[in-house]
Amino acid sequence: MPLPILIRVVLVVKNGHSLPQSTCRHCTLHWIITLNRKSVNFLMDTSFHLVIVNGLTDTQSDISPKSFFSARFRQALIDEFFFFESSSTVEYSLDHRANLILADLLRSRKSYEEKHREDSPLPLIFVGHDLGGALIKQALLVATEKAWYRGIADRTLATLFFATPHRKFSARAWEYQLFGLIAASSLPPPLLLRDIHILSEKLEDLSFAFLTISCVFDLVNFWQSDGDDRVVCLSLYQTIHKSLYRI
Repeated sequence: MPLPILIRVVLVVKNGHSLPQSTCRHCTLHWIITLNRKSVNFLMDTSFHLVIVNGLTDTQSDISPKSFFSARFRQALIDEFFFFESSSTVEYSLDHRANLILADLLRSRKSYEEKHREDSPLPLIFVGHDLGGALIKQALLVATEKAWYRGIADRTLATLFFATPHRKFSARAWEYQLFGLIAASSLPPPLLLRDIHILSEKLEDLSFAFLTISCVFDLVNFWQSDGDDRVVCLSLYQTIHKSLYRI
């Protein structure tokens, strides 16, 4: 039974009551994971690889998504990455960052499989928030194109995007995230504007490039609402991308 069927993930904006909580410079996000008893028993007894890629989150938060999931799924291999890990630079080289993440994942998987004597490679689930979702897109593109990382793409069961900007779905697209980078960076204005311009172009290219492979992945997109507690889930994200791919 595939893991995506068993997992129901809900993103609530403001006034949530479940943990873990990730604090962004613009909003507070609460991740609520709801599993029925059958799902919990299945996941507790199953080894899988959960890869979390954060966006503009507070890396000093007391409770991280990794610690939350690690306490509940003790047999799972869980890796956590951040899009923006330094306040002094804007990391606009998505391809370079994606390659570093993929290399780390290979090492992590090899170590886990040797330690636990796994007979078959672990299935993967990617979870991305904000611009972290863009890094996941880039990583899947690289993994699809490079034979060395092909196993990661082939064994990806599902990818969950939380408030990840997609040009096709929003007029504002990633401008909101770029303003967040401006607020978080301590670079001099000329260098900052240069880096933001480069990142904007990279995101534009990535938006179209990912359309060419999105149809082979199970994708679920969770939209972040503004000003209230509504939850918007674009569960037809994969279907929409398949339609765009055929045009």
